[in-house]
This record gives sequence, structure tokens and C-alpha cells, in this order.
Amino acid sequence: MLFATRKYDSRVSAFATFARKCIDSAIIDYLRKMRKVSVIPDDLIVDIEEVSVEDSTSDLLHVVSVKEEYQQFLQKAEETLSAFEHSVFLLMLRGFSGSEIAEIKGVDVKSVRNAVQRIRVKLK
Repeated sequence: MLFATRKYDSRVSAFATFARKCIDSAIIDYLRKMRKVSVIPDDLIVDIEEVSVEDSTSDLLHVVSVKEEYQQFLQKAEETLSAFEHSVFLLMLRGFSGSEIAEIKGVDVKSVRNAVQRIRVKLK
């Protein structure tokens, strides 16, 4: 999401559209890397609530707007996804791999992959 705030150009599209595209791309990248990387290093995992955007061109209203849109996205995810899909989504956001999520949830890796596909469709 921080990437979206840095690369956003208001002349091209609405921020919500751009942010959703960034999130979709991140999910796709995650799925591709899931087969190659078994563990994501802790130093690459950042909690969005702890991120502060320090950009001299950004004003406070823009920062608040970005955080509100992120919260709305999380709310949409909670309302749209099933309980299982939502729990998988939250674990993905925390950086767990598909096999780790399967182990945590006590299900097959294929069930996690299917859930990720449904998540992508529902949050598109």
C-alpha cells in the first residue's frame, strides 16, 4: 500500500482503482513467489498500521485519505469474504506462505490456493 501512495498519479486514475491494482499485483506476485520462497524474512514484513508516510509533497489530508481507503478495503474484505477466506487473507497480509497457512488452518495447501483464487475474484 505504501508503494501505491508513492507512485499514485491523480491525472491517471482514482486512488482506489490504483491501490486495488497494486494489491492485486501484490497477491499475484505472492502466489508466484509462494512456489519459490518457503519463508518470507521478518525484515520484509511491515504492519500497515505502523507505517508513516513521510513525503514532503504529501499533506495530512492525503495521508488520512489513504488510511481511510485502506480501512474501507479491509472492511470490504471482511464483509465479502467467507470466514475461511478472510482468515487466509489476513494471514497472507501478515506474510505467511501458502503451506504455512495450510498448516496453521489445518487444511490442504490446495484449499488455501483455491481460497486465494476466490479472494482475488471477490476483491477485484
